[in-house]
Parts: sequence; C-alpha cells; structure tokens
Amino acid sequence: MTPKTSGRPGGIREIWLEKNLRWYFGTQLFSLAGQMLRSSLLSLFIIDAVGVKNAPPYVGAVWALNVMPGAFLGSIAGMFIDRYDKRKILQVTAVLGIIQALLLSIITLGDPHRVAMWQIVSVMAFTGLTNTVDAIGRNSIVKDAVTKRDNDRLAYITFTALYTIAMIVGNGMSGYLVLWIGYTPSFLLNGLSFIILIVGLRRMNFDHLSAKIAPKPGLSSMLHDVIVGVKYAFTAPGICTCILVSAAITIFGFAYNVITPVMAKAMFNGGPKEYSFLASTASFGSLVAAVIVIIWGAKAPKKFVVLGCLITGSAHLALSQTVNIHNGAIAMFFCGFGFMTAFLPIRGAMAHLIKESLISTVIGITFQFFFGGMMLSSFAAGFLAKRFGCPVVLIGCGVALITIGAITPYLPGIKEIDPKPKEANLHLGEAK
Repeated sequence: MTPKTSGRPGGIREIWLEKNLRWYFGTQLFSLAGQMLRSSLLSLFIIDAVGVKNAPPYVGAVWALNVMPGAFLGSIAGMFIDRYDKRKILQVTAVLGIIQALLLSIITLGDPHRVAMWQIVSVMAFTGLTNTVDAIGRNSIVKDAVTKRDNDRLAYITFTALYTIAMIVGNGMSGYLVLWIGYTPSFLLNGLSFIILIVGLRRMNFDHLSAKIAPKPGLSSMLHDVIVGVKYAFTAPGICTCILVSAAITIFGFAYNVITPVMAKAMFNGGPKEYSFLASTASFGSLVAAVIVIIWGAKAPKKFVVLGCLITGSAHLALSQTVNIHNGAIAMFFCGFGFMTAFLPIRGAMAHLIKESLISTVIGITFQFFFGGMMLSSFAAGFLAKRFGCPVVLIGCGVALITIGAITPYLPGIKEIDPKPKEANLHLGEAK
C-alpha cells in the first residue's frame, strides 16, 4: 500500500489532520529544543571555562565536531537508513543522546575552570557520529509518516520550521537555566527531551507503507546503493542546484549563530542573559519567517530564496556596525528572518523532488553538504573572530549572502524548485 494522492498540494490544515505528523512534530519540538539547548549550554560553558578571549576557536571547534561526521559520512548513513527500519534507528540514537547528556552533566559538575577541553571535545566527537544518523533519519522519516503524497512538500517545510521554534526554546532558555539551576541540571533536561521523542515514535503508525524489500547483504551492494544515490543527486533536474545553494547559504548564513556567545561579551559587554536575548531575537525572526514560508513559500520558492539571502546579508552588515544591544537585537532578528526565508523553501522543494526509493540516501548527500557547510562555517567563524574580530566575520558573510541572492535566479536548474500545478506529484516515485 502506498500513500494516497489527490493531485493537488496539501495545505497546513491537512498536515495537522494527519495523526502521524501531529505525534512526530509535537515530540520533535521538545527533542529538537533539547538539542539546541545542549549546543548553547556548551558554548556558554566553554566561555566560562577558558574566558571570552580564548573561547572563539573552542566554540567553533565544538560546533564543527558536532557536524563533522555528517560532512564525510552523510551518504553512507543515508544508505544505511534507507535499508532498515527508520523508527528503530531513531530510537537507538535517542538512547545514545540520553547517554551523551548524562556524560555532559557529569563533566560540568563543579568549577568550569577545572574541566579539561579534551573531555568536552571527546563527548562532542561521539555526539557528532550519532547526530549524523539521527538528523538524516529525522528528516527522511517525514516522507514515511505522510499518508497523503500531496502533503510531503509542506510537511518538510513544517518540520524544518520546527528547528526554528526549537532554537527559540533552546537558545532562549539556555542562559536563564545557567543562572537559575546551573549547567549540570540543564544537561539533564536535555536528556529528558530524548525520552519524549522515543514516546512519540512508538505512537506513530506506518501500516500505510509497502513492505520493505530486504536489502542485499555485502559491501559491494552497499557501495552500489551509495553510487546510485550520488549519481541521481547530481543528475536529477534541480536537485544538484538545491544542494549547492543550500550549502552556500549554510556556510555564510550560519556563522553568526556560532559567534553569538562571543558577540554577547565582546561587542555588547554582556553574559549568558544577553546571549539568550540575542539568540532569542534571531530565533523569533526565524519563526516569523517560518510562518510566512509555510503559508506562501511553497508557491514561489525561488523568489523567497533570493529575498531571504538579500535580507539576511544586509542584516549581517548592519549587525557588524552596531554596539548597542537593542540595535543588535533588531539586526539579529533580520539575520534569523532572512536565513529561514531563504533556507526553508529550497529544503522543502528539494525533498519534494527526490524519488521515494532514494530519499534517505539523497538526504544523506544533502546533509554532507549541509554539515560540511556548518563545519567550515564553525571553524572559520571561530578562528577568524579571534584573529580579526566578530565585525569582520559578519561583513564577509553579509557580502557573500547578498552575492548568493543576486546570482541564484540565473543558476541552471533553479526553475525546477517552483511547483507546476499540473505536475504537483510528477517527481514522487514515478521514476523508480
């Protein structure tokens, strides 16, 4: 049995009428918020441990380690997820997430100055491996959860938008939690979020899916699947362009998020409270953009990508020139707003274009570029901020984002991301 289709794109009401999606999106909100909380807590802890002057490289390295395995192993992880039960895989990664949270809660007991950085780095290297499988699985299972094919594009946009809400909750709460209860209890809350995800996964029903054919054993078969996925990703109309544009947006649009804890102290003479304020305003801007994209973005993705790049690029330039935290918060709002306006439509369009049999493998390839972009952005932002200062990093990223917005309409294959009314479901599994 395959998902039903009515021949027209689904609306937001139809998305929330699907029981699977309600359970998945509801529990994902808590789980993703826990992940964002962990990243923010680690950045603040490192600043307390080594000082604001020495923190940028360490903060950048920790963020990079979190995504480095995905940059190299994304396609292999995607192939593995395509072959086996996605729900069971996500339950295993959730258990590993609980273990990681417990380790961090133990490490952060006591005086931050007595913690060796190798301990943090070791845990984050382990976290990066599990996050690679977890992130690809979380994205690819959306297509399995959808019971109507017409809902898949908007379902992916909505799922990606949950990251925005999670940023508001996770980043916004991190500074206040440090002040109220400290680092160790905060990391324990991170572990609780994975338990909620396990409950949600167990309540989902996948009876509408066709029985999965048992994968062929052997290394040669696995390599063949990866090669097929790579060839498809770079030859199917529109998908290659989506991958490259989203990677470029990530490289230059993610840097401000990495150096926000440093900006809070270096540019605005603040601490955890000011960091939470800045991060929350950026996340709120992303949330506003997500709502707009969910309502209108699926109809004209290309225009939204261009507009978003121009907005976030201009906001980066404005942020580089401000020393007042309230003006900085306004600029941060538009950094988040523009980034999500550009990123959401192209991710939703790309997921819609991928044929079902290769969904996890191709998403794994896209995550290699996505994680690779985040890794490069994290390392570069951290070291450049220490050497030249945060304003220089912001100016460079702003100019690059404006350039991406200007050239996007002329890229080959970019027209494929705009939906065609009579071909709404043409790309969904018919080329198997």
